[in-house]
Amino acid sequence: MPRRNQGPRLRFLEKRGSYYITWTEHGRSRERSTGTANREQAEIALAEFIHQRTRTAGPRNPAETLITDALADYALEQGPRTAAPWRIGHAIEALTRFWGGRTIADITRETCSRYVASRGRSDGTSRRELGVMRAAIHHAHREGRLTRTVAVHLPQGAEPRDRWPD
Repeated sequence: MPRRNQGPRLRFLEKRGSYYITWTEHGRSRERSTGTANREQAEIALAEFIHQRTRTAGPRNPAETLITDALADYALEQGPRTAAPWRIGHAIEALTRFWGGRTIADITRETCSRYVASRGRSDGTSRRELGVMRAAIHHAHREGRLTRTVAVHLPQGAEPRDRWPD
């Protein structure tokens, strides 16, 4: 008779000098480092690990959601409804080069400023691209995928042009 699965637990590995979270999944032993030799910090890491594994549905914390996931959902659900879906595609392409692998919680005034500087385009272009990212985050929140939104800081808009008919 097989042993009962005890669930995730902490184990200190002497040879590695830190605590590891160990668990059994589909009959195989798994382990993940907590990155610390401090028991209290390791218990916090175990609690976060258990929380992430048990959460299967409902809105997620912005720290658990990738920006690229929100952008992809927005492109699929809202892109066809717009007059120029190709604009959203170009903006998402530029955004993923910088924001790929980052979570929504990583969006701050500083990271938005770094995006504008790294982009090397006019403020108007960066403003439109960041506007698409803001719209994607708000869309994810409205659809119940995020617990809260985050502020996306846009650069100043250009002065309006004065055009007079000839």
